[in-house]
Amino acid sequence: MAQAKPTTPASGTYLIVIGDYIVALDLAQTVADFCPTAQVIQQSTAVAALAAVAAIDRVTVAFVGEPPHSFARSELARLIADKGGRVVFVGGEAEDLGPGSAHTVLNRPFSTPAVLAHLKQATPTANPCDEFARSVGMGRLTRPAHNARPRSSAMAKPKLNP
Repeated sequence: MAQAKPTTPASGTYLIVIGDYIVALDLAQTVADFCPTAQVIQQSTAVAALAAVAAIDRVTVAFVGEPPHSFARSELARLIADKGGRVVFVGGEAEDLGPGSAHTVLNRPFSTPAVLAHLKQATPTANPCDEFARSVGMGRLTRPAHNARPRSSAMAKPKLNP
């Protein structure tokens, strides 16, 4: 008998592929606060993320800590695109491309409202967490951002001395 393929929860699946555990954990917590019913997959490498993404039906948002140009040619990039995922790059290489870049970038140091803005852009019409919550009679789950503190000092962009 064939084993059933795991499905994506109604509230979405969010992928975090960042080598820095503290930063990845910080993002994962922000996503969980945004959508408590979401599935959050946290992997430290693209290779590790491949198997996890292959086992789900859809990716809502993927936060990726790799250089955009090399990531674009990767198997993980293709798989995320095939599953409808929106990629948000995190890290210096992506930031160095500047605001005119075609890539979506979460700039450092990032704040809760900045992360939430990227999550909400992935679901512009309605938050799937709210839709899921209403469907099971729970009302609105998501909370507005109540602070703008920087999320992770580990992600602070290094300052160069002249």
